[in-house]
Amino acid sequence: MLSVLVLCFASFLMGALFGLLVQIIIYFYKRKTAEKGQFPDVNEETKMLIKEWGKVITNKYKDIEKDYNLNEEMFCNEPLLVIDYDQFGLERRKITDSHVAKTIITTPGYTDNDLISVNLRLQSNSVFIFNNSKLLDDAVSRLFQNYHNLIVGFHYPSIGRVYDIRFRMNGTFVTCERFNIFD
Repeated sequence: MLSVLVLCFASFLMGALFGLLVQIIIYFYKRKTAEKGQFPDVNEETKMLIKEWGKVITNKYKDIEKDYNLNEEMFCNEPLLVIDYDQFGLERRKITDSHVAKTIITTPGYTDNDLISVNLRLQSNSVFIFNNSKLLDDAVSRLFQNYHNLIVGFHYPSIGRVYDIRFRMNGTFVTCERFNIFD
């Protein structure tokens, strides 16, 4: 009887270790592809906006890079926040993407970015540019406080996925998904 229990435990442990190994491989694969500039799973219009903002942001840093002899692999200081909306989730909450966008653009300090006034044509309810990472984190926190099911006290479907995109001076970018913002 004891040998059966040991065998069952060993089988369980091997399965758990195999599952952990698979998760580690998936993590490093996603990380590797993201570092090459993988676009988030968004529509073509949003991808175009990300490309345009990438050009604007990296052009701003070209002169700084030359003046200070900086490494092209360094990150620019203006991250993007990208939201891929789920229309069903928005409808269930009786809100629109404009409501969510208003939550972001009313984050204290948001309008201080000098690239926004120059590039109003690149504004949308899905792509937002920030002066720095702290300001982006503040906006994500506001999204969580206003739309997460634990905070609002209901069990709504998610209203979308949230991505953080950071451009390097050489024009490449890294995409990172922010999980559980709207769940």
